[in-house]
Amino acid sequence: MTNKKERIISVEILVAIIIVGSIIFGFYKFHQHQVDQRIQEEQFHRESERKIVRQVVREYEGIESVTFTFVSPEAFGGGYTYSFYVNDEKPNKNGDTLWSTGIDYDNTIGIESFPRKGSYADKSDKDLTWVTESKYFRSKPLKKVDISNVKIHYRVKADK
Repeated sequence: MTNKKERIISVEILVAIIIVGSIIFGFYKFHQHQVDQRIQEEQFHRESERKIVRQVVREYEGIESVTFTFVSPEAFGGGYTYSFYVNDEKPNKNGDTLWSTGIDYDNTIGIESFPRKGSYADKSDKDLTWVTESKYFRSKPLKKVDISNVKIHYRVKADK
């Protein structure tokens, strides 16, 4: 009878160890999945920001640095909207010097909005044509773009 009780207790302890181990392993895998997902999202944002910088350098002269200030999910259609400023044109309270660009989940650059003030401001706002008339705007965008000399200040994590 004692031998039978010892076996039952041993089986119960073994089952408890397996259950606790499974729970701990499940929490570990869940946490690891969250970390992997966060890393993939940050890589997506970093590559999207590089793509935006290439697009800006392709279309504008004199870009020395780009600082991303805000990343937010788009309400419609998916993707993200990235806000940034170029060179030393820090954003003011109204956001007049900020640029904004959308990137869809398939990595295509969507709608762009240009700064209202500063060196790169769109001067055509008064006649409501959407043609950019900044003195830095390239009449013929570059076909090959080198951003190695542009200092990029990444906004790695998406704002919540």
